[in-house]
Amino acid sequence: MSAGRTLPALGLLALVWALVGPALTAVDRTDRSLCMTVLDVGQGDALLLDLPGAVWLVDGGGAPGSRRDVGEDTVVPALRARGIDRLDRVVLTHGDADHIGGLFAVLEQLQVGELLVPTRQHLSSAERMLLNLARRQGVSILIADEGAELGPLPGGTHGALLHPSPGWEPADPGDRNARSVVFRIGLGGIDFLLTGDIEAETERHLLDRGVLTPAAVLKLAHHGSRTSTTPELLGAVDPLLALTGAGQDNRFGFPHTSVVQRLRAHGTEMYWTGRHGALRVCTDGFAIELGPVVGEGPGFTPWIAPAEVVARWQSLVRTTTPAGGLASPPAVAGSDRQQPSTPRSRRASKTRKRKRSKAAAPKTTEPATPAPPTLLDDREWRSRRKSARMKAPWRSR
Repeated sequence: MSAGRTLPALGLLALVWALVGPALTAVDRTDRSLCMTVLDVGQGDALLLDLPGAVWLVDGGGAPGSRRDVGEDTVVPALRARGIDRLDRVVLTHGDADHIGGLFAVLEQLQVGELLVPTRQHLSSAERMLLNLARRQGVSILIADEGAELGPLPGGTHGALLHPSPGWEPADPGDRNARSVVFRIGLGGIDFLLTGDIEAETERHLLDRGVLTPAAVLKLAHHGSRTSTTPELLGAVDPLLALTGAGQDNRFGFPHTSVVQRLRAHGTEMYWTGRHGALRVCTDGFAIELGPVVGEGPGFTPWIAPAEVVARWQSLVRTTTPAGGLASPPAVAGSDRQQPSTPRSRRASKTRKRKRSKAAAPKTTEPATPAPPTLLDDREWRSRRKSARMKAPWRSR
C-alpha cells in the first residue's frame, strides 16, 4: 500500500461502513447519482448506465456459435426487472457477436431514443441488420467517426466521446476492435471510462492524442485481454477500480493473468462477472460504491471508496505528472482483495524500502485482509493454451 495514500482513519471508516454502509448506498442518499451495472451475460459486454434522468445501454452481449438469444433470455428480462421499458440511448461499441447479439431483442421489445455506432464502414452483416432494424423502429442513428457527440448530458453529468474520431483509420481497416467506441462519462469529480474492445494500437492512439485523463472507474478493454490495458494506459487513467464482463472458465482465458497482475501492481481493485456475478457501481460525485446485484450472482463484500479516499486520489492525480509517476491508490474499506505495496514513483519506492529496513512494521489489531487468489504462472498458462483448455487464470480455492 502506498504510504502517501493511506488514511489514518481507514480502520474507523471500515468499522462504520460494516455497521451502516449496506443501508446507505449512493442511490439511497441522493437521486443525483451515476450508476453503471455490468450485467452478467457470460462471455460478453452489456452495461447499463443510470444517469440522472436518463438510461443508457452499452452493448447487449451475445453467444457466438450458439442459438441462444442473450437479449431475449438475459438482457431484456434484466431491464424489465428494473422497471425499464425505454432506453434513451443504446451504444454499440463495435460489431463483434458478444456485443451486438443481444441488441436485436432490445430494439424490438423496448423503446429506444438513439443508437450510437462507431462507423458505417466495413460493416458486418449483423451490423447492417441492426442499423436497418433501428431505421424501421424510428430510432435516431449517431455515427461516432462522422462527428457524433456524447452530449448534451442530463442531470449535471459530463462526458466526451473519445474514439473513433473522424478521419481515423486503423492499421487493419477491418479490425472492429480497433474501431470500438470509447467514451468518458462522469459526475462531479468522478469519471467512468468505457473502452469497448480496444487493444494496444488504439490505446497508443488515444494516448498520443492526449484524451486519456484520470478516471476512477475503468471498464477493462477487451474483457481483460493481454493485448489491452497497457501500463501506459494505466499510468494515464490511474483507476481506483476496474470492471469487466467475462464468462466463467471462458475459452479465451479472460481476464488474462498478465492484466490481473498489472492491475494489482498498479493498486487497482478488479472485479469481473465470471467470478462475482452482476456488478453495480455508483457515485454521487464524491464517493464510489460497488456492490453485487442481489440474485444475479454469488455475491461479494461491497467495496467502497469514501469521499476522503477519492479526494486524496484526486489531489494526487492533479499534482503529479507522467514524468514523476503516479502513486498507488489506497486499500479501501470493504475490499475483498489485498492491496499491493508497489508505489509508482521509483525514487519514493527506494526511500520507503530503506526506511522499512531500519524499523520493523508496527503491529496491528485490524483483521487481516483475505489473500488474493493464486494466479497461474506463465509456464502453466502456456501449457493450458497448447492443450486447448484455456480458462480464466484463477485457481479454485
